[in-house]
Amino acid sequence: MGVTFIKISVVYFVIGVLLGYYMSVAHGSNLTGVHAHINLLGWTSMTLAGIIYTMFLRKSLVF
Repeated sequence: MGVTFIKISVVYFVIGVLLGYYMSVAHGSNLTGVHAHINLLGWTSMTLAGIIYTMFLRKSLVF
């Protein structure tokens, strides 16, 4: 399950990067809030959840 979270976070990362690139090329900042939420809530949170889930799953299987 942790690996699934990390794979989903990669999709959020790509969307965030493409949105940031679009805003940079278009010289617009009207999507800044969307860009920030996709990066922070989508990419960062999902990655951390996947890493933590994987670490705790491995520890519980060892003991």
